[in-house]
Amino acid sequence: MKPPEFMTFIANATGGEVLGNFVRRDALDVTARQEDPAEVSPIAAILGFDHRVTATFRLANRATEEARDEATRLPQPLL
Repeated sequence: MKPPEFMTFIANATGGEVLGNFVRRDALDVTARQEDPAEVSPIAAILGFDHRVTATFRLANRATEEARDEATRLPQPLL
């Protein structure tokens, strides 16, 4: 997947909006990148899966407690 398509995929998966090089949904910012096959973590193979994507989920401190609770639950099914 090319970078713009990849960020659109992340936005669709999280229900967020692409804003430059990250995706934002309410109280959650997601940065993600596709891994170069030559640089993947060997730990992933030991655990039995392919390491293809690295994503960082950041909670915003500007959000309400309710929005932060929802943002905390969001990444779990995506993993």
